[in-house]
Amino acid sequence: MSDALLRLRAVSKSFGGVPVVRGYTQRILRGDRIGLIGPNGSGKTTLLKLLVGDLEPDAGTITRGARVRIAYFDQQRAELDPEQSVADSVNDGNDTV
Repeated sequence: MSDALLRLRAVSKSFGGVPVVRGYTQRILRGDRIGLIGPNGSGKTTLLKLLVGDLEPDAGTITRGARVRIAYFDQQRAELDPEQSVADSVNDGNDTV
């Protein structure tokens, strides 16, 4: 996979027979910054859940780099502990992120 952190090939995901992500192909390299822009219901959250492994694609493949560890907080911030600092929440007690 060389320097690619994530590689998506022809990834598709549907809910109730309604396609949300169709044939998406992308290579994400170390140092890339990604922004998702689109109206509500366009599949942004579904794509992110596919990227982090919370959802499996109906079709296509997602390959993650061998040492890739993904950390994120959902948009409802359900995983955040209000008793922790922002730094502790992000780095889980480590010195580096």
